[in-house]
Amino acid sequence: NLYLQSSTACAVAYLAAMAARKSLDNRLYEIVAQRRYLDIENHHLNYYVKSIRAALAGGEGDPEDLLDHLEKELEAEQETLARAFKLFDNRGRNELGPSDVKNMHKYLGFPCEDADVQALMTMIDQDKSGSVGFGEFEEYVGKMGGSQKLFEERQKRIKDKLGYDVSADVDTEAVAAAMDAAGIDKEAQAYWKMVVTPSEFTEAAKLVSCQQSAVRH
Repeated sequence: NLYLQSSTACAVAYLAAMAARKSLDNRLYEIVAQRRYLDIENHHLNYYVKSIRAALAGGEGDPEDLLDHLEKELEAEQETLARAFKLFDNRGRNELGPSDVKNMHKYLGFPCEDADVQALMTMIDQDKSGSVGFGEFEEYVGKMGGSQKLFEERQKRIKDKLGYDVSADVDTEAVAAAMDAAGIDKEAQAYWKMVVTPSEFTEAAKLVSCQQSAVRH
């Protein structure tokens, strides 16, 4: 009886572990299925996807914890993209026309001749509507490697002009928490990501409590 009980307990534990793994597998599948660009090697969140798959296969790391981190990063990325789209949507129509795309490229320091803009519109205007919706914009940025890649050229221009160091390695969660504590909401943080360098966010994380209080007020 003891052997049978032990075997049953082991079987139940095994099945529970397999069910938990399948649930995590499905969770990752749904995330990537909606954002195929996460499988692109140069996307800044591809690291999480690869790490989660390795952990699920028995490698190092807690796959559930990694998934939680990925979802937080995706939430921040979505906010940054929404803010960027709003910035470039000069007419406030929830779409980017050729003139908006041209201004976007000027802002980012990309080629912005009419031929360049037309080539880009042809590539990303998937429904051939003559404008770029948010979903198309998100796909375009995702295939470029994410918002970090999109604004990399912009950040380089800021560095060239002001001498800022753009090579800082930023812990986005810690920085976001520090900025929240200082009363800088997520919308403002999303905008700042487009116009300042990563080192500026690192400095924000170093604010002490009295400095955070001063910023809030």
